[in-house]
Amino acid sequence: MIDFWLVLFLGCMAVDWSALALNRPSINYFSKPLTLFFLIVWYFTNLPHFFQGMWFGLGLVFALIGDVCLLFSYRYFLVGLTAFLITQILYSVQIFFLSGVFSTLMILGMFSIAVIIAIKITSQIRKKGIQTLVERMSIPIAAYAMVISVMVLLAIFTILQPGHHQVSVSLLVAGALLFFASDLTLAVDRFIRPLTRARLMVRISYHLGQFALTSGVLLELAS
Repeated sequence: MIDFWLVLFLGCMAVDWSALALNRPSINYFSKPLTLFFLIVWYFTNLPHFFQGMWFGLGLVFALIGDVCLLFSYRYFLVGLTAFLITQILYSVQIFFLSGVFSTLMILGMFSIAVIIAIKITSQIRKKGIQTLVERMSIPIAAYAMVISVMVLLAIFTILQPGHHQVSVSLLVAGALLFFASDLTLAVDRFIRPLTRARLMVRISYHLGQFALTSGVLLELAS
């Protein structure tokens, strides 16, 4: 049986991509937040264990807040970035609980890699970005880059943990990488150099990443 909320999510997502491709921002003002709203409703209506999956659900809610902030005004970029930083923290907590016990060495290695990635991304932005803007945003960007890197690495390291559903783990990894690719594209376009069709590329990889992560969490909780 086809899920009603999933159909609404997929349909709204297609409308949002089409509006971006055709440069119809008036449609995007509605289609972008509605797309994630329908994903949130789909997640909670299919959540088998509410308290076990509440971290990810809260993360989706903060992602919706971030979507709205980034959509309506550039002045709210820092607020939107903060909302997405909270999203990544909540996603990381959810994936950590789903993954099981990590060794101390694995955790130290993961955070070391995350710090290196954050430093690399921030240094590139500071080197090539608009100086006044980058100076103001460098610390929040570095913090966000580290947190999303932790989320991605947690998803990848889940593969090494025994007893997980292969499809759900694959979806978690794919979703985390797509989310990272979306944010990286956004950072390059906004702070380093403009990219052709950047907004569309960012939105497609973002929506697919959110959908893959949500599906992976639901499958893992149901298994």
